[in-house]
Amino acid sequence: MSSPVFFPSRRFLSGKMPLLPAAMAAMAAPAMAGPWAAMNLTITDTVQLVLPASEPGKTYQLHASTDLKTWLAAGEPVFGTGDAIELWPSSLIPPSSQQFFRISCQTGAEGGSAPWKLAGTSLLLNEGRRTVKYQFKAECAGTWQTGEVTKPFTWTWLRTGLNTGKARVTWTGGAYEDLAMDFTGPLLGQFVRDQWSGGLQLGTAMGTFGPMPAYNAPVVPTTLTGRRIALADGSVGSTLALDTVNAGKRILDGQAQPVSYSWLVTGGSAVTLTASFSATHGEEYRLVFSSPQNGSFVRRTFTEGVFRDEDTGVFTLSGQE
Repeated sequence: MSSPVFFPSRRFLSGKMPLLPAAMAAMAAPAMAGPWAAMNLTITDTVQLVLPASEPGKTYQLHASTDLKTWLAAGEPVFGTGDAIELWPSSLIPPSSQQFFRISCQTGAEGGSAPWKLAGTSLLLNEGRRTVKYQFKAECAGTWQTGEVTKPFTWTWLRTGLNTGKARVTWTGGAYEDLAMDFTGPLLGQFVRDQWSGGLQLGTAMGTFGPMPAYNAPVVPTTLTGRRIALADGSVGSTLALDTVNAGKRILDGQAQPVSYSWLVTGGSAVTLTASFSATHGEEYRLVFSSPQNGSFVRRTFTEGVFRDEDTGVFTLSGQE
């Protein structure tokens, strides 16, 4: 697909009005009246391109060039949603007395972890209190299962960013839920689910998701060395980075704290991890895996060997064994 090329001068007016050369703008601004009188006109080294309507499932990328030969990405890609979108280049580099722009459109996977399509994938969502299986078997058709309960649904998918997307799952009768997914890896990340019926929001749930494990495949990792465990406890989140066989760090609010640890497999899907942060402070994590990448946990905190408190949440395991 050929890309339209724009040939403006390097300096532009901000605001929703035709672009004028800088010299003309300087003369015209003081004389403006009527509906333009309230507009604060400034001249900036910025380009704004407005697309009246974008197409869902497509990505728009603005490029800049000084010679019509070498083109560089100007800003981040923007994902179409069906609404108008604005493209702003991050800067006009390299500096030049003239600047040319073009916009390209793509529909293939390029960068980021969010998939362009969900057909043929199966995801396991962990809410902490239960796990739910979503099987996107084919375009627009799928099944939902938790425990012994299974029901069909229809679905649509929209990639909304390099690492984000939204699925709408619709049940027989018209009730539906929106799954907003934030991908930290291939088919792996966090979700927020909003449930709707008759125009009313019924509830919200959040947690982690990962790909469905193969039938009878082990879900407990063979080693934790080099892995990262992202822990979500309500609005509080932390990460255990297990750098070596018995040492690592906990990352909380951007601060890293050294930790020594040991771990023990206690079942086909369960692990107990004991972490020591000092001579007087320690924590015990009971991890229950619902898939090789995520699950739920119970954390028990001890001070000088005396139990202090307990909390629960969900976790995501990342990194390669």
